[in-house]
Amino acid sequence: MSTTDFTIYGASDDLIEIEASDGRADEYDCYDERGHISLTSPDGDRLDVFLSYGPSVMRHADTSMEWTIAVAALHGYPSWPVRFTERPDREGDPAVIITAPEGTTFKYLGGEGK
Repeated sequence: MSTTDFTIYGASDDLIEIEASDGRADEYDCYDERGHISLTSPDGDRLDVFLSYGPSVMRHADTSMEWTIAVAALHGYPSWPVRFTERPDREGDPAVIITAPEGTTFKYLGGEGK
């Protein structure tokens, strides 16, 4: 089965970026809200990625702002590999790479978590 890697990360303080290994890419403005991207395969399997920019949850004494990324299986449990890593070209910023079946689409659902 052919697959596509989707790399998803936050950029600056108000953009969510998604890059697919097949050349598709997009960015979404999510200033002051949590962003939600849905990946859906041709057979209907789906994973949801939530990103938010805010105070660091890991550094209690630090007031720095950071991106937080979460992956959820809200509609079943596809067996897609999920890897957390660093954002391309930005050491220290988080990113997630999801390997999904070829033909998987992505959609930005805003901050509602639909």
